[in-house]
Amino acid sequence: MIVSDWRRLPASSAAELYRREQIRWRRRLAWDTASTWHTLETARTTWGLPGLVCHDAAGRVRGWAFYLTRTGRLEVGGFVADDPCATDALLDALLEQARACDGLSGFLYTKAPGFDDALASRGVPVRSFSYLVRTLDRTTDDVSRPAGVTEWSGEGLSEAADLLRAAYGETGRIFAPHNQPHEWEEYVVNLVRDPACGVYSPRLSRALPHGGGLGALAIVTVISHQTAHLAQIAVHPSLQRRGIAQQLIDDVLRQVRETGLSRISLLVGDDNDPARALYARLGFEERDRFVAVGARPAIQS
Repeated sequence: MIVSDWRRLPASSAAELYRREQIRWRRRLAWDTASTWHTLETARTTWGLPGLVCHDAAGRVRGWAFYLTRTGRLEVGGFVADDPCATDALLDALLEQARACDGLSGFLYTKAPGFDDALASRGVPVRSFSYLVRTLDRTTDDVSRPAGVTEWSGEGLSEAADLLRAAYGETGRIFAPHNQPHEWEEYVVNLVRDPACGVYSPRLSRALPHGGGLGALAIVTVISHQTAHLAQIAVHPSLQRRGIAQQLIDDVLRQVRETGLSRISLLVGDDNDPARALYARLGFEERDRFVAVGARPAIQS
């Protein structure tokens, strides 16, 4: 396998790689990523978003990946391979690039053969996440909005960051590698302003004010013409175990249905048993899996 800089890849070849991924995301996840790949190609060809492409001896593309350096870490934004040798070659090249950084990280939807085992053999921790989907129809239970809960307009980003930091604690390093306030605020800003995780919807998002800040928050995006995505839900530790998370989700489900969307998706760590039990009770079913690279297992309370 030959690994080279993907910025030398012809635009027509890159377009074909994006097309295949767009089809896969739409079929498997009900997620329309057309704008994502357009943005990615613009970044690749204008300011030089770094990435790698892997060719076999016949010159065929067998894998590719792109990345950024963020908060001192090499953050992988995408990883695609159709051969175990391509998986190994790309990972070795990424780890070589990461030598000058504070490790390797990323949150990925990848079907690269042998990916998890290849990372484990190189000492890189991996945490698995389930991608869950619930279909909404006219039989969905009607619920009233919980007292004090409002739509979240996306204002008060620092308050949202403070809530997420408090709710996740040390388990949130997948989103904020050093668990610092500015990292959490950057994460929330990206959710609201960057369409990579869907287009942020103030109409579907929910907030519960508390003590001059936020006591609970559900950030919802739209990932296709029929699918909403619960990108984040958090409840302040002082308010947990009161059923607030379920109340927020019930309200989100109601609003999603009233908006005319027919599905809602979310991601949950395989090691987060309480959350998985809640989503099972609410009728969510597993559709596929994501992996967090460089992430330690969550600490259960």
